[in-house]
Amino acid sequence: MTNLRNKKIITILILCGISAVILIMVGYRLLNSKPQFIPPPVPTSNAGTLLLVSGGQSVEQLSVTASGVITGTPASATTGPSDLSPECIIGGQVASPDGKQVAIKIYCDEQSYTRVLDVTTGEVQDIQTKAGPESRFLGWSPDGRAAVVWSGYIEVSQIQVVNLKTGDTEILDTPPHTYNAAISPDNDRVLFVVTKGLGWGGELWMMRLNGGNQQMILQDPTHLISFPSWSPDMQAITYIRMEDSSIPFTIGELCLADGDGHNQRCVAAADAGHGYPPVWSPDSKWVAFVVRENPDDVGANNESSALISNIYLANPQTNETRPLTHFENAIVNGAVWSPNGQQLAFRKTENGLSDIWLIDIATGELQQVTQNGNASWPVWLSQGNALQSTAQPTEEK
Repeated sequence: MTNLRNKKIITILILCGISAVILIMVGYRLLNSKPQFIPPPVPTSNAGTLLLVSGGQSVEQLSVTASGVITGTPASATTGPSDLSPECIIGGQVASPDGKQVAIKIYCDEQSYTRVLDVTTGEVQDIQTKAGPESRFLGWSPDGRAAVVWSGYIEVSQIQVVNLKTGDTEILDTPPHTYNAAISPDNDRVLFVVTKGLGWGGELWMMRLNGGNQQMILQDPTHLISFPSWSPDMQAITYIRMEDSSIPFTIGELCLADGDGHNQRCVAAADAGHGYPPVWSPDSKWVAFVVRENPDDVGANNESSALISNIYLANPQTNETRPLTHFENAIVNGAVWSPNGQQLAFRKTENGLSDIWLIDIATGELQQVTQNGNASWPVWLSQGNALQSTAQPTEEK
């Protein structure tokens, strides 16, 4: 009887010990697990403001109705002094995720830097970096409060996250030869790309925002990687892969992968070298990208103006692609999605004239926004984050 009683006691103790271990493990997982990421809802309306760059020197605005029709005439989007030096030009605009700020990329003869437009006030400020005179805007933090900036020199550079309100700068734990990076929508991970220069190929890495758990998810000795980004729902990533060669404007590939970097596949030819990133739709169902339509034109490999292009769409679920625009003998680029994802704004350049157009994703219906306006780099702000327009509205027809 004593032995039987002892066996029962031992069995109970073992079961209690196992239960305690299980409780500890469950508790640890609960303490260290993150809640499931839920992307912000997609707006149902396209009402808001369309920003565009005029003449490469100033930012103007136009009102947009709920159905995505442009109204009024262009008016200045900035207040106070915002003039650029004659040797400088605006080379792109990117709205913050919360739509409250717009990064304006400025390229000069001697350097490049970023200017930020406050959507509420129309005021602008320059981003101050801490590593050398050269800096380049890469993207936004998910909350829109900080800019992700490459700064320094190609041999010794840093990826910095600059808080625009406080000026505080966080330097990400990336290698010196990192030249592009993107923070995940849940503010937990970072995609970054590395190359030591021409002939070294490229690498795509993923890490935690704090620098931990660094993983190389792609190493390609013959190609360079550019413009990595997550879909808004974090279920997929995309990037451009291009041949590592001395050809400045070559043909690359649009590549896709799952959100953890697995299941990588390149699904279509894409323009490379001109700096046109693939752009996710707000609902994560499409990727808009630029395709070179004259691949056999050797002159287009070296002359930027010789490019003939259109915008295509890729479906990350099926890997299918289709042309969205069908222009001939034009350069089509600068794609930006409308707030509800039902339209796309872009720039079309033909015979030296550059204008902004809109296209309906479902029907392909086109709307020309500017007429011989030397316009470029559209940004579409939703109504909740639209600038106070000084344009005179007209009735929608």
